[in-house]
Amino acid sequence: MSKKASTINNLLMAIVFSFVFTMLGQLLGNGRIIWSAFVISYFLGLVIGFCVVQFVPCAEWGAKLGIKIKAKPGSFAFDSCINLVVSVIMSVILTLIMTVFGMSIMGDAPLKAALITALKSIPMYIVIAFVIGAVISRPIQKLSVKLAGK
Repeated sequence: MSKKASTINNLLMAIVFSFVFTMLGQLLGNGRIIWSAFVISYFLGLVIGFCVVQFVPCAEWGAKLGIKIKAKPGSFAFDSCINLVVSVIMSVILTLIMTVFGMSIMGDAPLKAALITALKSIPMYIVIAFVIGAVISRPIQKLSVKLAGK
């Protein structure tokens, strides 16, 4: 994948992950969507998510894991290794930052309460991110290559 296609792919993935994490965070935390807070949190998640996938070699680490377990590149097992590593890293970073932002910065919860909530939520977000990644990663890769013109 070209650098341009990779950047488009990372942006599209960040758009999806930020939307899902923001939506779930609001629904689980508030029981409803508060649109003014949603917009701010969504864009924060988008920027952080994009920076993580753009500058932290998550997919590269996942590919190395796939090679280590002798999965064939392009296979479901290989793609799952990449997806797992990306899902764990994205989930940990986004959950911690977005939960603290939503609860302690935009809300009035103590930082300790926000961190406890975030840590308890991480496993759930990893599972959700893994499932979403498994469903959308191939179509988004194809779309990214098409949009990049290569």
